[in-house]
Amino acid sequence: MKFPITLNFNPTSAQFILVSSLFIAAIFNAPFLSAVYEVVAPVTLNEWVFFLSVPLLLTFFNVIFLSLFGALFLPRTTVAIAFVVSSLLLYGTLAYGVIFDKSMIQNVMETNSGEAFSYLNSTLVLFFSILGLIPVFAIFNLELNGKLKARIKHLLVLNLLALLGIAIIATFLFKSYAAVGRNNKDLTKYIIPYAFYDSGYKYLRDTYFYPPFPYKVLDKRPYIKGNADIHPSTTVFVVGETARADKFSSNGYSRRTTPNIQNAGAISFSKVTSCGTATAVSVPCMFSRLSRENYDSRIADSQDNVLDIIHRAGVDVTWIDNNSSCKGDVLQ
Repeated sequence: MKFPITLNFNPTSAQFILVSSLFIAAIFNAPFLSAVYEVVAPVTLNEWVFFLSVPLLLTFFNVIFLSLFGALFLPRTTVAIAFVVSSLLLYGTLAYGVIFDKSMIQNVMETNSGEAFSYLNSTLVLFFSILGLIPVFAIFNLELNGKLKARIKHLLVLNLLALLGIAIIATFLFKSYAAVGRNNKDLTKYIIPYAFYDSGYKYLRDTYFYPPFPYKVLDKRPYIKGNADIHPSTTVFVVGETARADKFSSNGYSRRTTPNIQNAGAISFSKVTSCGTATAVSVPCMFSRLSRENYDSRIADSQDNVLDIIHRAGVDVTWIDNNSSCKGDVLQ
């Protein structure tokens, strides 16, 4: 299919993959490179050499990845998919500070249509058009030179050069990469689009391919102390699971952000830390017996949470939300 864009550049498949790899490394990974710069804060020559090697190393990996996943037979389609995915990921990172780890993938998969459409706006459309749609139109308008035999030869040479480049960087800068990686493990979560691919694989693996753990009942006969049967009461627990504690006026914030619960005399649990910034992670974690440090969604899903135990003790539990359901907490 031809698009109404005329380009005089007719590269070989190898040239096309190299240029695309550079674009992915320099443009789509700008947040990653910025994060690396802040961590390294280069001053000396060695620090600058290390920092400048990062986009080069990323370009080499892009070449190998694109080659392995279709550059030989479907180079334009392979790059187009990478551009579309990367442009959306870049927007999420720049606009909302999102890093696409496993918990974020889970949150995306469990988001309802109302929440999803709330993120659709003119800025997103413009951003996606400039970095996603327009490049894709240009890509499919390209005529790539070279027959299959020439493609194989050129891509083989390009990948050998990429492997050589990786080997050289590893030889001279391995200690620097090891030190930065060891002390800043979250940096890899900013690499577009590979962090998304890795997290997506882990989500699919844990959700659909790993067998569930046997369900564990933590307390078979819980009971309520006191005279609850004689003097029944209602307890309302308000959850703001992904909100910042320092933005609640009930915790001392200057603006009146929580006037209703303050007027009702609510008690604020101000020293609580969420397991994540996504509802799909923070809510199940909050009601599980696991701590923030050792929380595992598969373990939490396979055992009682606090609401299960309260309900088994004879208390009626009602969940009311203005978000996207209880995320499986009511009731097992």
